[in-house]
Amino acid sequence: MGRNWKNRRERFFERHSICCFCGGNTVATTEEHAPQISFFIGRQLPANSHAFPACERCNHGTKHFDQVASLMAMMQRTMIDSLPHNDIDILINGVANNYPEVFNLLYKDTTEDLIVNFDGIDQEVVNVEFDPLLFEAWLDPWAAKQAFALYYKHCGRILDENARVVIRWLTNSNLLSGNIPIEFLDSLENIELIRQGKKTSDLQYEYRWSAKDDFACFSLLLHDTSIAIAAVYENQADANKHFNLPVFATSLEKGIHRVSNPWFTVGPYNM
Repeated sequence: MGRNWKNRRERFFERHSICCFCGGNTVATTEEHAPQISFFIGRQLPANSHAFPACERCNHGTKHFDQVASLMAMMQRTMIDSLPHNDIDILINGVANNYPEVFNLLYKDTTEDLIVNFDGIDQEVVNVEFDPLLFEAWLDPWAAKQAFALYYKHCGRILDENARVVIRWLTNSNLLSGNIPIEFLDSLENIELIRQGKKTSDLQYEYRWSAKDDFACFSLLLHDTSIAIAAVYENQADANKHFNLPVFATSLEKGIHRVSNPWFTVGPYNM
């Protein structure tokens, strides 16, 4: 077992020797899972195919984003019957201990109940409003990192310091109200799950993508609760038209970081 693991790890770094998150100039010394293991029910990663080469800084420096993104996705999951309560408890305790300020970004006094129809059955769900700062400080950077990883996986290139990643969120409030760009999402012709044998990421993580020349777009469906859309431009000038959306870049000194003003909608996000 130990020898097989070592051999697999050596083969991985032979194929992927450079960190794919900080511009293409740093030797990879760790494997970064994107999305992270805590994102999956029971911490059961369907397959190891979404492991990416990372330096120590790019891997371990974003744990706070990973934990918060996992909690937000699972908290709003509509397929709640299949979710062990222990998963939620672990994430709540972890975020409460490590990043208690996150819980102050939920507008608890403005929650309301909604009646939605699932498979012909009316069900009552809770509509919770999140402070936009939750997206600015935690979820936008997380989504940007997923885009860097997926671009490397599907386009075979590491985004350098000239590249830009533009993020837009569609929350489950948009999904339930039907306020989603169906035609745009359908135009992303490739549909992906993480799978190995009978194990898949179905109902946990699915994404659509399309790539052409120096542009790609990824649409991530997260625990059937929300969609993170990431537009990836190898040339920063092409991203300038998105002046009202959060834009991210990377560098050897900073890793993945925001280069635009935060995107604030009128009022809080609905989840």
